[in-house]
Amino acid sequence: MVRRERLDAVEILLWTWTAVIVAFFTFSTFKLDHYVFPAAPTLCLLCARAWFDVRHARLSPRHAASRAGLHLIGPLLVAIGLGCGYFLVARLELSRYAIAVPVALTLAGIALTVLANLRGGLPPRAPWIVLSALVVTYVGIVAFVMPALNRRKVVHDIADFIAVQRQANTAAARIATYHYPNSAFRFYVNQDVTFLDEPNQARAFFDAPTPFYCLMRKAAFDEFIAQGVPLKAVYEREGMATTSGRVLWRNRLPETRFVLATRDR
Repeated sequence: MVRRERLDAVEILLWTWTAVIVAFFTFSTFKLDHYVFPAAPTLCLLCARAWFDVRHARLSPRHAASRAGLHLIGPLLVAIGLGCGYFLVARLELSRYAIAVPVALTLAGIALTVLANLRGGLPPRAPWIVLSALVVTYVGIVAFVMPALNRRKVVHDIADFIAVQRQANTAAARIATYHYPNSAFRFYVNQDVTFLDEPNQARAFFDAPTPFYCLMRKAAFDEFIAQGVPLKAVYEREGMATTSGRVLWRNRLPETRFVLATRDR
């Protein structure tokens, strides 16, 4: 009984850890992909615990729920695979080879559904079918989704340009953004960034004697030029102001033209 209570306490701790990590970074305004990684080990332990319970076919209500979950995995994967396939064909602008992901998920779901009934509700010793489907999904995301997102990111390319300029010039340049409060920009340039919100605040930043680079939208740059502010564009490109899955849609939102400006000597 003591061992059972200890296991339940550990499981509660694992669920709490997972919920805190996921909730905190879900509501955080600044997100990076690796922030959710601390939740992965706890989820793996919880899945392993559930798999162990089902394998030993215990008959308590708690383990009966695990057995019921085993019968739901296959249909759930089929539904996810068919849904992903529909969006990939009808809505998303990705490589045709990405169809391998929904196909793998659907086939894995069908295989799990059949095996769960043939085995009388007992899973295999190792979840090779699920793991294979997850590996294919991960490879598909890395190979097709992430490059599509990166192609429309502005801050990464501009940060690379600033890094090249930093190596070519001995004088350190101040970095700022105007009406672009993207905290990730500070991470990419690996330097303090001043976030400018008002025109007067921006002009004071431009008037300081030290060199600078300021990231802004093309419309704001043209407005400063019309007002006689001595600026010149050293880098321009179109992209999304923030990373969004909408960039993967065929009928995506129009992109914005961004300018990296510096003093026009």
